[in-house]
Amino acid sequence: MEVAQFFEYPSFEAFQNRIKSNYLFVDMDKLHVIYTNSRDDRLDFTYPDQRLLNGTKETFKDWPLFGGPFVNSKKGSKIIQIQYQSEKVTLDFNHYSVKLEKISN
Repeated sequence: MEVAQFFEYPSFEAFQNRIKSNYLFVDMDKLHVIYTNSRDDRLDFTYPDQRLLNGTKETFKDWPLFGGPFVNSKKGSKIIQIQYQSEKVTLDFNHYSVKLEKISN
């Protein structure tokens, strides 16, 4: 999945055309995918073990499950926090609970 800020492309159609023109190789027999994204990063993945980012082995062990301005979760925590403006929702799958909060910005 790729995303971009509105000012990076003159139109949504231009964004779509860029995504469609990116290099993609798929070998379903070997479960191998190579994709070059719009920032020219080459992702080369073969299930279950090979994960290369620009030719360098990547383990993703330090990457969060979600990490962004609105949704965050540490891998293995079973807790997802969703925040937008003055509201925050915490989904806790350890305790099967949902917590809604008003927060100050």
